[in-house]
Amino acid sequence: MRQLVEQMYRDLLEREASSEDYVKMEKFLRRLPVGMRDSPGVLAEIIFRSEHIRQIDEVVQKASFEAQQTVHRDLPKRVEKAAETAFYTFRDLMPVDSRDAMARLYRWGAFWMLFVLIFGLVTGGASTKWWLSRPEIRHHAISEINFNHCIDAVFGAAAIKQRNVAKDADYGVEQFRSDARICAAEYADRLANQ
Repeated sequence: MRQLVEQMYRDLLEREASSEDYVKMEKFLRRLPVGMRDSPGVLAEIIFRSEHIRQIDEVVQKASFEAQQTVHRDLPKRVEKAAETAFYTFRDLMPVDSRDAMARLYRWGAFWMLFVLIFGLVTGGASTKWWLSRPEIRHHAISEINFNHCIDAVFGAAAIKQRNVAKDADYGVEQFRSDARICAAEYADRLANQ
């Protein structure tokens, strides 16, 4: 059997069988039925398949070796390029001189102040809206407005009365006090009913 395999290797592949070839042949032949092990056609098929597998392994090993060598050759360039990119990025963040540093400081200060101003306005507006949305505060504000309207009406009535009746002083201090007291009583009544 061994002589047949060696002869077929010489005839088909024009080379001698190596020890690895014998190991592969043994693995193939072990799984075949007894009648097929001695067949020259089956042996030729196994020899061609094992040779094909050997060639594929060589191609894969060669390609992986070349890829590994390419990576090792390009690695210093890639590392240098990454270091340069990091350095340039860091350099661009640094100020060029004191004017540039001051301009950056002013710019960041302006952005910070704008942020604080917007935050303060939003927070202040929201808290004021919440504070005024309470019913007792709203009623109190309405009472204040009505009291102011009432006092304005009293002052307006006194001025109109004195203008229309310049000689007659019917609308005196007592009338003004009385009207102002009525406004104050209405205001106190509204505050008491909150």
